[in-house]
Amino acid sequence: MSRREEKKDITQKQILAAAANLFAERGYDHTSIDDIAAKANIAKGTLYYHFDSKESVVVALREDSFSEALENALRSLNKGEKPITILENILLERAAWTEKNPELTKVFFEQRMHKWVFRENDPLVLASANKLNVESPPKHSHLNGKEKEVRTTGAGNFPELVKELILAAQRNKELRQDLHATEMAQMIIAVFVHAQGSWLGGYSSTSLVDKVHRWFHAVLDGLYT
Repeated sequence: MSRREEKKDITQKQILAAAANLFAERGYDHTSIDDIAAKANIAKGTLYYHFDSKESVVVALREDSFSEALENALRSLNKGEKPITILENILLERAAWTEKNPELTKVFFEQRMHKWVFRENDPLVLASANKLNVESPPKHSHLNGKEKEVRTTGAGNFPELVKELILAAQRNKELRQDLHATEMAQMIIAVFVHAQGSWLGGYSSTSLVDKVHRWFHAVLDGLYT
């Protein structure tokens, strides 16, 4: 990394740290670009050089929060762990991160809900360089130890990573074959989002990690006795 790139990286981290603190303290709506620049101790123009809007700052924060889960998934894949186990661990890690960062998670959650309600494109999803056709299992999985391909697929794109793990689990005969990976990913993500939303709203008396664990296995095992 050159000195210029290193300086750029440091400034971006300053901005993101300032934004994370302000969003957690005041919420997204009550935090302005001016507030973030002042907190980061930089000029407003400098902030706009790195991020074109407050929303793009949130997108970058969401990507950062997801990067650790992706790194853990890559390490597990290289160790040969089962895709369905890796998927469960990612969901539990996200749940644990939510418990540790509830106010910041609310900002992420509200932004996602706004996108879904008004059917707008989520910039975090659009951030992925390549879109994969996951409606039917391809001959070669991206989750086969080729780290570079997995990084391109999963970087900042949680739904795509879930689909890819489900596809890999289908190839390993861990999951049923008569449902598309897209459908199963939607079910699992919907369960996770609902569990997260109810916990953030104070409608859950148990830890989110415990709730996600129980609900995930309820989906996998089915509800019949």
